Amino acid sequence: MEIQIRRSIAIGASIGLLVLGGVVAFLLKPSGVPQQTYDQLMGSYTQAQQQSSAIGAERDGLKMQLDQQMQNNQTLQDQVGTLKSEVTTLRGTVSELSTTLKTYELDSQMLAQLRTFFNAASPFNPTPPGTVFHMLPDGTGLFLQFDAPPTQATRLLYWGQMVPGTFCNDDGYARLQVQGYVHFRAFSAPNESSASGGRPGEVGYWMRFIALDELEMPWGVVAPGVDFNYKPTEPPTCES
Repeated sequence: MEIQIRRSIAIGASIGLLVLGGVVAFLLKPSGVPQQTYDQLMGSYTQAQQQSSAIGAERDGLKMQLDQQMQNNQTLQDQVGTLKSEVTTLRGTVSELSTTLKTYELDSQMLAQLRTFFNAASPFNPTPPGTVFHMLPDGTGLFLQFDAPPTQATRLLYWGQMVPGTFCNDDGYARLQVQGYVHFRAFSAPNESSASGGRPGEVGYWMRFIALDELEMPWGVVAPGVDFNYKPTEPPTCES
């Protein structure tokens, strides 16, 4: 494009000289110059004017094309800058997703370990809703309580410990109660509503519920830690 502009300028200069010569010839035409020669000069002058106009138009067109090309180049540079910014953002997003994926993989592994660990048969009949167990050789046990059956749960509410005992207000209960073992559940009950507490001397487990997060429960807001208000069952005094 630059070569074309230079060529147009050179042609324009040549024609300009020719035009200037024609003007001089027109103004200084001696009386002895033949009319035919004079007409030829004037024809050349007119043709040169037309060519000059055409070259000027071509030059203006080339300049417009050059300006448009420069504008297009600037637009492309802006687009490249935008794409670079988007690529940088995408790289950051990919990095975040990679970290999140690793976290999910770790969570999945830990969940699989928990499922393997808490897979003992329930020591209770009926089984407490949303609860899974791991029984220890000394007769005590550990449990997890979810907000729904484990396969449908969206949140783990409590983990806990349980020790075997009887539903009696004795020295054993006094020691357990101050540690947070405030809920007694019988080994066997007719239904869920009657499984908490029981008859005097009923055999079962004293249970301690430990909240993993702040919870909104029917008895109020529960802070993380031992929940001393989890369905406390005050035992009766048993006869010796």
